[in-house]
Amino acid sequence: MKSITTDETGRPAIVLRDAEGNPRIYLGVNQDGEPSINIGDSSGRSVLDIGVTERGQPIIALNDSEGHPRLSVELTSEGGSLIAFDAPNQESLIVLGVTDEGRSHIVFRDRDGKARLHIGESPDGQYVVRTY
Repeated sequence: MKSITTDETGRPAIVLRDAEGNPRIYLGVNQDGEPSINIGDSSGRSVLDIGVTERGQPIIALNDSEGHPRLSVELTSEGGSLIAFDAPNQESLIVLGVTDEGRSHIVFRDRDGKARLHIGESPDGQYVVRTY
């Protein structure tokens, strides 16, 4: 079953629903005016989000059973890229990235989001390991 409708804020959306009426695919515009695609599970919870951030950059997020992002892939507005692994409290615990200058880095954080280990390439091309 499909429907072209408006969402709860009045923005136009295309919603594909299963036989029970649960939204399985949503195509619309988010609150920031950016395009968004959400794929839902059999209960209607979004498990995959594809969209554009408020900074105009693409993002893909895999969500847990509560609908919170647990893994995301994003391009940054500065020209870099990152992959973030999030805890249930939505803190990014591991972040792998490449800066806009092409330098790689990885950051490990504790459950509260405090950086504990950073491995990254310095501007002179040397790798640096920092603990906090």
